[in-house]
Amino acid sequence: MHALIDWLSLSFNQEYHLPSPLTFKKLDIKTKHFEIIEEIYYFENRIFTIMREPLSKIFNKSLHILKVDNWLLYHEDLFTILEKFFIYNNIILVNISRLDICSDFNRFQNNLHPNNFINYYLKNRYLKNGIVHHKLEGSQRFKGNWHQVSEYLRFGKASSEVSSYLYNKSLEMKQVKFKQYIFNSWLSNNINTNEDVWRLEFSLHPYRLGVIDFITGERISINYDAIKNAHFIQRLYINLIYKYFEFRRNTHIINKSEMPRVDLFIMPQQSFIFDKTDGKHDSTRADKILINKCLATFADLRVFSKFRSLKYYETAETHAFNSELVKYFDKKSCALGISKNRVEAMKNELLINNNGAF
Repeated sequence: MHALIDWLSLSFNQEYHLPSPLTFKKLDIKTKHFEIIEEIYYFENRIFTIMREPLSKIFNKSLHILKVDNWLLYHEDLFTILEKFFIYNNIILVNISRLDICSDFNRFQNNLHPNNFINYYLKNRYLKNGIVHHKLEGSQRFKGNWHQVSEYLRFGKASSEVSSYLYNKSLEMKQVKFKQYIFNSWLSNNINTNEDVWRLEFSLHPYRLGVIDFITGERISINYDAIKNAHFIQRLYINLIYKYFEFRRNTHIINKSEMPRVDLFIMPQQSFIFDKTDGKHDSTRADKILINKCLATFADLRVFSKFRSLKYYETAETHAFNSELVKYFDKKSCALGISKNRVEAMKNELLINNNGAF
């Protein structure tokens, strides 16, 4: 399983100029949100599409949205080209407005064919964990007999922080547009092109979403610097599967999370917790594990390093509030012999010893 970026849109507020040999072409169209659409070319190759002059008063008047052309996302010079453009124009990015990450395969790693997987889901043999809103597309085919073939399954809405898509990429390449660079990526990743290739893709609005490192408790922004790291993209993709594409075998009990997991992929353990930028999110077992780990680390470290140990306590306390697990936090603190009065006393000691600078 090799994760790739398949869509990247970035926002900034500065005017831009084009160094040679870049050129632009203004389109005679506008979108629902922007008055001006311009395409940026490197010689004959389009590399960016930039939308500017927003029509809504909600947006900053100087807002620009830069969408990277799809072929460039598969090119090794992607970030070199982007950064040359940013440096030339002294651009400071506001955020990533949209990021799509995908992987391609013939079958899931448990050897289940994606079409069979969709059928199992539709027959309730497999149940998706969490709140479910799906969209399905397919067709009727005749192979000895007429039968239904599902080619596309989406979870989430356009307004969702994250949507997931499972679809037949080979069919899309035949019906919509063949992309040689994607075909080449299949060859380089030893994917059998004589069979249908399927894609599992996640579409994110990272400005509304962050992650918390399951191991360190550190909050990590899904920003431009982070996505330049291929290891981060791979790790992010794996954790998106855990959170947004988790399925259980239907054993006909009420709580889906207690049903056996369907292991579609061979993956390392979950290492991220996803967190909305407004702070609040629905609590999960992973949230409780993070709180437990941070409190246990605080209990172990507080004798040796007040400053370091308090960082773990504050991470657990903040996360308990954001995931609405305050009562759980209080219960676990009590079980570990952690007194809020003693924690406040530790903070006051540090303030005194550091002349008020905690």
